Amino acid sequence: MKRGLYVVVFWFCGISFYAQTPSWSVTAAEYQFSMTLTTFLTINGTTLSSAEDKVAAFIDGEVRGVGSVSYVESLQKYVAYLTVFANKNNETISFKVYDSANDVIVGIDRTIPFGIDTNLGTVFQSISLAAPKLSSQALLSSFDLKDVTEISNVIQNDTVQIMVPTTTALSELAANFTISTGANIFVDRKKQLPNVTKQNYLEPIVFEVLSEDEATLNSYVVNVQKQPFATTFEAILTSERAVYSNQNPLEVLLQVTKRVSAVDKSHFNTENAVIQSIEKQDNLTYKISLVAIEQGEYSITLPENTLQSLDNEPNPTATQLYLIFDTDQPYITSIERVSPLAELTNANQLEFTVTFSEAVDGFIPEVINPGVFNTIYIEPISNVSYKVLLSGTPSFTGRFFLEIQDLGMVMDYAGNILRTNTIISNND
Repeated sequence: MKRGLYVVVFWFCGISFYAQTPSWSVTAAEYQFSMTLTTFLTINGTTLSSAEDKVAAFIDGEVRGVGSVSYVESLQKYVAYLTVFANKNNETISFKVYDSANDVIVGIDRTIPFGIDTNLGTVFQSISLAAPKLSSQALLSSFDLKDVTEISNVIQNDTVQIMVPTTTALSELAANFTISTGANIFVDRKKQLPNVTKQNYLEPIVFEVLSEDEATLNSYVVNVQKQPFATTFEAILTSERAVYSNQNPLEVLLQVTKRVSAVDKSHFNTENAVIQSIEKQDNLTYKISLVAIEQGEYSITLPENTLQSLDNEPNPTATQLYLIFDTDQPYITSIERVSPLAELTNANQLEFTVTFSEAVDGFIPEVINPGVFNTIYIEPISNVSYKVLLSGTPSFTGRFFLEIQDLGMVMDYAGNILRTNTIISNND
């Protein structure tokens, strides 16, 4: 298969030459007590990630602690460890942050009382030092299993209850979810990516939602259960593709709870589709080959009182399956430089916004060639736009190319892979 590249060009002028960092220092021997903080630094929505970025703690205008940013590989996170010194308890600590990429010192609108031998923050849930302040909301507002026809889905308090058809395989399922702006969601302290990260739902799973400022951590138990076999006659239509599909014909299953005398095309209603064939798989399952007539929405419906069980019981309710047939490949509509904006730069951290023509899955660091950078961080902004952060480069002078490699991993919800014949350059 022919592979394509998406390229943005940057000029670098000696990244080894950084702006002058502030001369913050503290003499620990002058103080009796200390406390420690594990922090993360955010300026104008960007998490600082350079070893040149610093934070200083102040009490009564005096520097009482200085820390630099470092990378924690196990959690793929940038933190700044800070030890603060004082001679008495409950003194008010204020903070300033040095942003090396923009060569500015920013005051932080937050204070913390000094506590003797106190340890605040962890690598997972750090103390936020941000300008402007980040959100403390950590709510899960929706949670759906990818490519699964759910019978019911209820979020109540801290529990998500999902009912799925009896034949659903519960292992290796990805989920799509909606959480508070800027928040992240974890399982066993591993970040979950919507429609990408897979879990085994044979047992209940605890999902943790961590707010943008990491001050709030809420736990939700997701419990997925299979629909029990009914004692009355029921019928349900299901498909491996929950909504979107690029398959034509598409395999649809009709599952019944009691044996029926016959199933044929006349039992069904379709819109923008025709039934190609119906095959009996076993006494309770029928495979329907459904052909979409044209791209877009299509559906198949089994009306109520259409089928009849061998004991003359009709199906009491209708079952419907709504689908979208899509064979259009997604493509990148733009790659925008966010920071720094200057084409000639000595920054060791670059931020881009990559926008696709439609919602996609699989846009992960592996599809980007890191070039001279050590770390790639990708965060969804919406279902079509992503923040891309490149950081941790050694000394380098020359041109840098943001290269998005087509590895067949980026695809839309229907399974169409990224179009490969477009190159976008944003060098205006």
